[in-house]
Amino acid sequence: MATLPVFAAPAASRPTILSLKAALFSEDETQALAAFLVTRSFDAAPQLHKDTFDEPELPDDVDMLTEQLANGLEQAVARAIEGADHVAVLTGGGVDSGALLGMAVAKARGACAKEVEAVALHFSGPGDDRPHLAALCADLRLTPLKVDPIDAVPFFSRALRLGGRPDPWPTTALEFALASRARDVGAVRILGGFGGDQIFNGQGRSLTQLVRQGHPLRALREALALQTHENFSAIKSIRNYLVAPLLVEFVPEWLRIKRRILRNKQHWMGPTTLRFVERYFSVPSRTTVATSTPKTRYREWIDSAWFAELEFRRKAFDDELGVDRRNPYLDRDLMKLVARIPPKALLASGQQKGLFRRAVAQWLPASVCARQDKAWLEPAIETLVADPKVASQLEALVDGRELAARGLVDDRHFRTTFKGALKRSSSAWVEFWPALSAEAWLRGH
Repeated sequence: MATLPVFAAPAASRPTILSLKAALFSEDETQALAAFLVTRSFDAAPQLHKDTFDEPELPDDVDMLTEQLANGLEQAVARAIEGADHVAVLTGGGVDSGALLGMAVAKARGACAKEVEAVALHFSGPGDDRPHLAALCADLRLTPLKVDPIDAVPFFSRALRLGGRPDPWPTTALEFALASRARDVGAVRILGGFGGDQIFNGQGRSLTQLVRQGHPLRALREALALQTHENFSAIKSIRNYLVAPLLVEFVPEWLRIKRRILRNKQHWMGPTTLRFVERYFSVPSRTTVATSTPKTRYREWIDSAWFAELEFRRKAFDDELGVDRRNPYLDRDLMKLVARIPPKALLASGQQKGLFRRAVAQWLPASVCARQDKAWLEPAIETLVADPKVASQLEALVDGRELAARGLVDDRHFRTTFKGALKRSSSAWVEFWPALSAEAWLRGH
């Protein structure tokens, strides 16, 4: 069986994603698996940590920023499809993936004469993508390739381990099915809108800058009017966007650390994983809204666990399926541009992802560009795990015996906690998937 890393980092410091990368080739997998259960990541690309960037913030001129962002997006997509004659875009009708499809089609029908396919999961559920996909493809004069979640069943066992290690997401088999369909019709490159939320969403807490500038009433009005897919109540909007981020700067660091540790401890975790949580979160926060700069924003992105995992997955899919997968929204030049945009400007027009919407409006139908809801993948996951073959494999993993033997889960609570969480919400699959895939890996699946 392949080995995973010992997690080796100085005792007084927070484990870094880069140290996880270095640890991948050591002998004892237990500490690495503890890190995986908490961060959902093993890997990072070391060269990213050498990437220097120290540019000033751009002026807060929404019209100028809209134009600059549109140009940056167009160039990132052009770089992503360069050299490929047949491209597939994973889409569903959301703003991010829809804009990506629109930009790719515009580029393909321009000077470069490339063939572009739209490949989409086809399922019903809250925030149903299907009517938006129909509007998008009608506008672009495309016929989408539709993939049913049940088509992912043949890929399930393979998707439990990606790139020779446990995989943290229950959606990986679905991604395999989408990529396989794209490959079957001749696509040699696949584009995905991964990272769009993290880079373009903007944060409501950036409205605290208005308070610091002496405009508390304006901050209050904008917090109450901010449109997001969460649809917070007025009280929650004020608390989350203004009160909490302003008060946190006055909370002692030791208390913030204690809260982070308590928030990340789970009832089902074993002693090894709990020790990792203590260590990982026992460090000061790096930045706040008040101290955020283009440099710190960019570094937080490329040093993050989610960025490391997306980079790893992109390369692993290349190896597994023989198709070149690209994430244009994680294009380094584009990320640097967005890092220079004042955080509050990302909420242009009082909308989450508002500046992005303005920048991509030329490539999207108005109905898609304006949508605030999101399609959740839980119904597609439920379809997959309800298949008898998949269900039997998962049922065999739920006791967590190999994880418990290493102190990674508490065998008294893991199964009952998982079953109870699943009865309350299908999102339990997302929460517990790292543990299930790690258990499968340890058993040699």
